[in-house]
Amino acid sequence: MKKQILAFALAAIVLTLTACTGTGVPLADLNGTSWTLTRLNGQPVLDGTQPSLAFADGQASGNASCNGFGGEYTLNGDELTFGALMSTLMACFPEEVMDQESAYFAALAATASFQLEGEMLTLIDEEGTSLAEFMRMP
Repeated sequence: MKKQILAFALAAIVLTLTACTGTGVPLADLNGTSWTLTRLNGQPVLDGTQPSLAFADGQASGNASCNGFGGEYTLNGDELTFGALMSTLMACFPEEVMDQESAYFAALAATASFQLEGEMLTLIDEEGTSLAEFMRMP
């Protein structure tokens, strides 16, 4: 009986450790989540824009500030990359909106990993720099 309890406890420890990253933080499952962009390259998003990002079944989609977009993403532990993204091609004004949209697409393309803390999602590049910060949508 003691051997069974010990085996069960050991199995529980192994399962717990395999569900964690090297930092002891449980791996996040972004599938089915939606986010609103709050900061891009350290700057707040423009007033009147609502850039977003949603994850569903290997597909990312959202609004880049003016145009909608979609494409594949790959998640492996805390590594996150986006494949080629397609978007609508509306011209948006003022010009700052288009600049923000271009910077958002560049941030998604440069994403190498992510950090999830509570209701905050941060996309990070290969050097560890924060590219984009999001708040979870209800």
